[in-house]
Amino acid sequence: MRVVTVMLVAAWLGGLLLPFGWDYVSAAGNLSVTRTISVSDRDSYVNAEPGKSGNNYGDMSEIWVISYLSGQARNQRVFVHFNLPQISTGSTVTLATLYLYMKDAPSADRTYGAHRVDPNDWTEGTGAKGSGIDWVTYDGSTSWTTPGGDFLGATSTTATGTTSGVWLDWTVTTDVSAFVAGTASNYGWCIKDATEDEGTEYKSDFYSKETSETQKPYLEITFIAPWESYSDSEHSLQEDNFTGSTNHVYMEGTGFATGSYDVGYYDATATGGGDLVVTDENISVTDGTLNSEYLLTTDPLAVGDADWHVLVQPAGATNPLPSNYSTAVTDPDFYELLANDSFYVAQEAIPEFPTVMAGIMVAGLCFGIYYWMRQRRLAYVKA
Repeated sequence: MRVVTVMLVAAWLGGLLLPFGWDYVSAAGNLSVTRTISVSDRDSYVNAEPGKSGNNYGDMSEIWVISYLSGQARNQRVFVHFNLPQISTGSTVTLATLYLYMKDAPSADRTYGAHRVDPNDWTEGTGAKGSGIDWVTYDGSTSWTTPGGDFLGATSTTATGTTSGVWLDWTVTTDVSAFVAGTASNYGWCIKDATEDEGTEYKSDFYSKETSETQKPYLEITFIAPWESYSDSEHSLQEDNFTGSTNHVYMEGTGFATGSYDVGYYDATATGGGDLVVTDENISVTDGTLNSEYLLTTDPLAVGDADWHVLVQPAGATNPLPSNYSTAVTDPDFYELLANDSFYVAQEAIPEFPTVMAGIMVAGLCFGIYYWMRQRRLAYVKA
């Protein structure tokens, strides 16, 4: 009986004394953010028609694309520009789409191209001559290199169809990628008919930002920010696993504009929602690098193994980060999100032996020692 008792106590002690495991944090990867610039900051059109080539239309609620030649060219082209959010220069733009609402369609299907304006920027103007962009000048006084605007080949084209009251869209991912990376200047786009100077007039009109209607020009951008998890405070070791008794999570983003940012950490839930556990606020960026640190204080097992999330927004945003992760990512524009990262928190068991097995091993060892000592004692008595 005494031997059995010793074995059970040894098994229990073995289960307690041998380490059960350790918490670890594993990088899970960056996630997409989709931002919508809900209205252009400037738009207009230019008119090649004789006597109107110097007119400015910056105050018009409708902007026109026309292909027509009657004695002289009477083509018209739309110009549109959007201010971009503070997307990190190192971000990967996975999709950017330009949308214009076509109030009235042409009488035949046409192909309209979106051309990146380059190398000159332009001003919208007020509608008065000399106040802004026209067929001859880009600011009311300085001439385009080529009348009608300076721009590159079509980044994207779309078929108009002949149905009025529809959205037309152009994929401009390469242009926006260049704007974000700083390899090209954002001067917006020129929308024009792929085949101008037609003998029959083909025209369509689009709503501008000045319209009282809701269908204003907009730009939608999906991007992934370079926002990464690190294992040490120097942000020099980027490994799959982060170990240690304190479980600090170090985050680093690159290419962020000079300014201040807020970083929110959301714990994990089975549904991927997550509650805001802490906000690292007013992180100053002067060299393009955004660093943040969080000490995991929530028991990982309390919510199970799942992704935690990290969100970034400009400090002083109109709407601070909400208490729930799902709420934030459902409306990224409302919270001005600039990055979305995730990391994984779990508990690692002893790889070689689970706790019960470890206890049995210790008990067996104790019994072996006890049996060996008993045999030696019997041998000594016989002697």
